[in-house]
Amino acid sequence: MEDERTARYSRGVRQAATLIRRRWTVDVLAALAPGERRPSEIKAIVDGPISDKVLTETLQQAVAHGLIERREVTGRPGDEHAGVWYQLTPMGRSLLAALRYVAEWAQQWADVLPQVPD
Repeated sequence: MEDERTARYSRGVRQAATLIRRRWTVDVLAALAPGERRPSEIKAIVDGPISDKVLTETLQQAVAHGLIERREVTGRPGDEHAGVWYQLTPMGRSLLAALRYVAEWAQQWADVLPQVPD
């Protein structure tokens, strides 16, 4: 019974790690925490030099995994609301909340954890 629980726990951690393993996924999720944004707004918030191509791939992957939703608004030329918008799904919000605990843990142990590149 305990082995089965441990296996389920390990599998769950691996599944979550797979979702966030790409360099920019966590940054994109964090950029969407306050609410719906356009890709250009996400790019401006993300901490680092993310290319348009990589941002698009990261957004597409997060949509495919159910972490964010993509919404396309049609309108007339010059309509400030027209365009593509992204927002967190309930699953994306809950993952971001869980990652806050991981971030707190990393800050607590920062002096002994290996350094990671930005």
